[in-house]
Amino acid sequence: MRRHKRPFECSIMGCTRDQGFSSQKDLERHQRSVHSKALPGAFKYRCAAQHCPKKEKIWPRADNFRQHCLRLHSSLDTAELMSNSLLSKPPTISGNAPAE
Repeated sequence: MRRHKRPFECSIMGCTRDQGFSSQKDLERHQRSVHSKALPGAFKYRCAAQHCPKKEKIWPRADNFRQHCLRLHSSLDTAELMSNSLLSKPPTISGNAPAE
């Protein structure tokens, strides 16, 4: 069986993932969504729409929150809602060299 290379490994202490990632972007998305507490300043969203049924949920990924906005709040301006719902700044993740 042929598999593609996954040279980018998570360096967050305690991570239980035993496979690497095929790209730096995949690794960064994993770190933001799985290890958001270990990455201070990572993007996080809590819906600021009035009467939102999921107003207590926190989304660590912008793409998932954007889908929430489009599905549940299509009458609102998505970009404005995302901006108003932002809880913290974007992450600064140090570049990880591919594993050998």
